[in-house]
Amino acid sequence: MRVVRWPGPPAVVKVKTRGVLTVAVSPALTHREVLELASLVLSGSEYQEFRREIDPAPPASGAT
Repeated sequence: MRVVRWPGPPAVVKVKTRGVLTVAVSPALTHREVLELASLVLSGSEYQEFRREIDPAPPASGAT
């Protein structure tokens, strides 16, 4: 999955081609708005992958 910022209208756009899913996100949207719109345009598994892409897991506490 590729996540890109685009200067278009405030929206989340899904573009699926052979082997590549691209999600275009307007920088005019808040993080919460992005997640709400993404949940409408992506399938459940796509949405989970999208969340992992934009919200990477924090480092484990105590890790060295």
